[in-house]
Amino acid sequence: MPKQFSQAEIAAATAELDKVRQNWLNRPGVTAVDVGYKIKNGQIRDELAIRVHVQRKLPPEALKEHDMFPKRLGRFSVDVIEASYGLETVE
Repeated sequence: MPKQFSQAEIAAATAELDKVRQNWLNRPGVTAVDVGYKIKNGQIRDELAIRVHVQRKLPPEALKEHDMFPKRLGRFSVDVIEASYGLETVE
């Protein structure tokens, strides 16, 4: 079972995310931002992270430095996750 985080830890991570939320959401390809468990190699880690969801992850060499997300924001890791969200239509 993954580690449970205190309300204070979640509030601190959310406060860090709030500093950049609108800027990051306005970037092309960003589908969501949130606070949650860090995911590495498909495994959930016992680490609270600031997560950026993007339509498609690109290799670092394909990005300009100003287009890359930082590795950390305050004391929290930044986790970039490839994921798109939307409504499904049922026929």
